[in-house]
Amino acid sequence: IDIGDNAFDGCNDIANISFPRTLIHIGFNSFNESKWFNSQPEGIIYAGPVAYKYKGTVSPDSEIVIKDGTRIISDSLFMDCSGLKTIIFPNSVISIGHHAFYHCNNLMSVTLPQSLEEIGNYAFDGCSNIYKVICNALICPVLKFNVFDNTIIHNTYLFVPASSLMDYRSDESWKDFGKIVSTDTKEELEIRIPEGGFSTFYYSGFADYILPNG
Repeated sequence: IDIGDNAFDGCNDIANISFPRTLIHIGFNSFNESKWFNSQPEGIIYAGPVAYKYKGTVSPDSEIVIKDGTRIISDSLFMDCSGLKTIIFPNSVISIGHHAFYHCNNLMSVTLPQSLEEIGNYAFDGCSNIYKVICNALICPVLKFNVFDNTIIHNTYLFVPASSLMDYRSDESWKDFGKIVSTDTKEELEIRIPEGGFSTFYYSGFADYILPNG
């Protein structure tokens, strides 16, 4: 099921909506200024399996956890959200929408779930501080147009399952990452640690760490 742009925009009489599990997309401003939307508390607004929109302002250096059972990250969910530093997805998300994290310029690391199948256009465009991406999907998710545009992926490590390592290294969409290694790698890595080092090795999958002198 796909809800089109402005579908319920301004519907002041609709207070309760039941969303089916089969919902896969909600269009632009579908519930803008509706009674249902206005009654939702601040934070992520969920429409059934869809993380639809963020209501309010994300505090600086925030870690946000998407709730279990969420399947779809809506288009532009955290667009221009400078407060977002860490995002945690449940292993149920299959799709990240267009511009979902566009210009989240303080987002430092991203851990993508095993369930992920595709990432939409410009989803992480302008996330200029990402230094580490962990993708747990055994099959390379489809990357649409310019997903990591205006980031520094040529200097960014991509950690993937060992059994899928060669697939990611040869995939046209993923091979541009600076170095693609397995999550259980024993290689000596040079990783750019951001100021403060917040969550630098969070969910890295490493068993041992050796930090250099200096």
